[in-house]
Amino acid sequence: MAAGLLCGGSALAQYGGDDPFRNVDFQTRDAGRETAWIPPLVLRTEREIPLPGPLPAGPLVVDDEFDEVRLGVAGGVAVIHPASGLLRIEGGAGIPEAPGTNGYETGGGAEETSIDPGASAWVSTPDGKRRFRTWDNGRVEAQRACRSCRRTWRRSWRGRIPAGAGALPLVRNDDLFVGGLDNQLYAFRTRNGHRLWSVDLSERLPFPPTLWRGTIPVPAPAEPATDLVLLVPDGGRTILVFEPRTGRRIARYRLGEGEGRLIGPARAVGSRIVAPRQLYSEDQASLLVFTLDLQTD
Repeated sequence: MAAGLLCGGSALAQYGGDDPFRNVDFQTRDAGRETAWIPPLVLRTEREIPLPGPLPAGPLVVDDEFDEVRLGVAGGVAVIHPASGLLRIEGGAGIPEAPGTNGYETGGGAEETSIDPGASAWVSTPDGKRRFRTWDNGRVEAQRACRSCRRTWRRSWRGRIPAGAGALPLVRNDDLFVGGLDNQLYAFRTRNGHRLWSVDLSERLPFPPTLWRGTIPVPAPAEPATDLVLLVPDGGRTILVFEPRTGRRIARYRLGEGEGRLIGPARAVGSRIVAPRQLYSEDQASLLVFTLDLQTD
């Protein structure tokens, strides 16, 4: 049996029933790790920065050094500082896309366009020692760097999900997140392909999962840093926030009727979250800027 199909051992919490794809509320992932607990959060709109539309369905590039984002707009490229709302438009042909990524960086980043029909680009870990890709038939493939091999890369493991993947996977430390065309988000362990959990999104995932890394605003003397997974499902009206170790949804934001749709993934810029929005009038668009706060109501 393929390693990616195993849900076994003491490493995982137990669940009732025989369906390995059902949602599981894990209390902990590994016996040696602390129990994951994050209180319910809320995405609050800090500001909305008007942009000249229409927005192309292209890349939103984050400059971590200056906490800026660059986004193609009508007439050029918008350079935006989400924390202050400062905006300038630079003329030009737009932002070049990284090959095979649809312009979106995920985890360690996509390396190159796959030469194999039906396969995504490779997405590597930050240290460059492992890389992953998905296939239209649902295969999830992992390779590891091998200096002593005839080839630079050697197969590490292969897994499978019931349907193909709708977007590039996300790599986070020892975890790999894959959005399936069956409306599920799957989490694998990067080193051996063991499936950790799956969660039903009720919609397909056209954009790559992205990572928010910051401090959860819990009332404590020392607030712990953590990672969260951000998703924008098909339709572009919702942002979902998941705890990566358990798959528990801890925040949700939804656009109201007549408020347009999100045309790209939600991205982290420092401690903030941004998402490009296209209104129904083609010349009207905006960048929504959110903060994560403790839910009190």
